[in-house]
Amino acid sequence: MREGLRTSEWDALILTAANEQQAKLYREAIERRKSLDMLSDIRLTAVVPDPAGRRAGSAGGTVFALAEAVKLFQHVEHDNRTFAVEPTPEQQFASILKGRRVLIIHAGGDSRRLPAYAPFGKIFMPVPGKNDSIEPPTLFDRQLDVYLSFPAPEKHAGQFIFASGDVLLLCDSSRIELYGDGLTGLACHIAAEQAAEHGVFITATDGSVRQYLQKPAIRHQYELSAVDEYGRSLVDSGLMAFDHDFAARLLAVAGFSIACDGTVLFAYPDSANPVAGALHCGGWDFYREVACALGNEATWHHYLSQVRNAGSNLPDAALKALFESLHPFPFRVRVAHDGRFLHFGTTRRLIESGGSLLEHPHEQSKPIIANSLANGIVCGSNAWIEGCSIKAELTLGGSNLLVGAEITRPTTLKSGIAVDVLPARSEHDIDRTTDDSPPPPPRKFVRIYGVNDTFRGSLAEGGIMFLNRELNAWLRAMHAEERDL
Repeated sequence: MREGLRTSEWDALILTAANEQQAKLYREAIERRKSLDMLSDIRLTAVVPDPAGRRAGSAGGTVFALAEAVKLFQHVEHDNRTFAVEPTPEQQFASILKGRRVLIIHAGGDSRRLPAYAPFGKIFMPVPGKNDSIEPPTLFDRQLDVYLSFPAPEKHAGQFIFASGDVLLLCDSSRIELYGDGLTGLACHIAAEQAAEHGVFITATDGSVRQYLQKPAIRHQYELSAVDEYGRSLVDSGLMAFDHDFAARLLAVAGFSIACDGTVLFAYPDSANPVAGALHCGGWDFYREVACALGNEATWHHYLSQVRNAGSNLPDAALKALFESLHPFPFRVRVAHDGRFLHFGTTRRLIESGGSLLEHPHEQSKPIIANSLANGIVCGSNAWIEGCSIKAELTLGGSNLLVGAEITRPTTLKSGIAVDVLPARSEHDIDRTTDDSPPPPPRKFVRIYGVNDTFRGSLAEGGIMFLNRELNAWLRAMHAEERDL
């Protein structure tokens, strides 16, 4: 079901991926949709993996995507490219990107909090929804129906929108003007307690951003007048947009340039550019190192405090360069008053958000069964079942996930338990070169875990969950030690 109406053409769609293997799968998915004429309103597409498989971060991924956009566009003639003196890299980038509309979706990551869809990437996981194509509707398809419906800016004004691959906006996007000079954020109102886990806008009456806070404590939100009379704060949706001048500044400060032959170059880590070095060594985050630098009342000390408290490890020199380069740009916010945002980044959120996409409220507590053969009986509620063959009775305790399983005898899943089954290949399978050798027996990985499991962190720090229990507590219950893992 489309939330908006696509009314104008986009110059490019760019997906970011964690590595080249993931990028290959994404390109195949994009090409299938092109062959079915599902992307007719997009002129060019590209998938950009993080360089050398190193995490670039949302800001790093954005600048690499912008560099790819420059490569796509730079062979087009630009009648307005006139310079009185030798152009700077920033001027060249601005000239090439001027008037372009580009949608960037960050779809990389290891999906450690949603392991069932880690092999392919959660952006192409199936979700409930109507579809007029033989391709089953995925999160990616639902995102495009919303994001490509944003109104176009005035002629010659660039519009570069980027979004997270695990968030879906539900609203009439055709009524939201997500463009303007500098940076524009999209926000919604939520309770201040929930806002403490997100980015928060502090705005002036004209919609301009005074300060942008990263995961501010409730007390801090009240001190800075971020909370309205209903106890709500303006939280960042994850969608942001910027014009071509801001895009050009991002590329320039990150160390990109254009050679005489038109090649887009990136500075080496041993260059004098501290931001380029930081991008090589560990990436940088758009919502932290970039957004916090803007705002009418943002200062260097405010910025440094915000990003450090939010976990930034970039050197002070890199942060200083980012702040001084980006702070002069205007920053405003648009509010999706009639919208809501669904998150698909964790197993539990997948179950909850998938239910929210069902059209009828009375269906939202039922199990969501997608791409499955269900000849057996499914008893239970509030569960996600996908890619399964159910030939016997399946009893669900609630808050369950079941992916890729074949149920041939009565099976019960306790509340909060997730199971996914993946095909496996050994090195011997991959290295087989003779066609007359018998095929190896099918192998599968069966993974059992909890819907609240985190799959990251360390035992020393605590907080790692396994089967919905703190891992240290689970080890004690199993009479096991860390060395047994």
